[in-house]
Amino acid sequence: MARAWRRRPRPGWRDWLEVIRFLRDPRAGTGPRLVALLAALYLLWPADLLPGLPPLSWLDDAAAVWIAYQVLRHQLQRARRRD
Repeated sequence: MARAWRRRPRPGWRDWLEVIRFLRDPRAGTGPRLVALLAALYLLWPADLLPGLPPLSWLDDAAAVWIAYQVLRHQLQRARRRD
């Protein structure tokens, strides 16, 4: 019998709004804000880690956004547990 694959739900717009609300909360601290700022600056930075063809050069930008999102979601979950 084939094993059923579990798919993790993709982040929706409500998840992104929740992260933005978390960043606006004064209890969030400077760490999560710094992660968001660095991800935004990397997206605006003209140099890429993977220069070349557009599909490949977009991978590092997508990875930066995904990593920042995962870190911020983890920080949000930790903040919820503290409250």
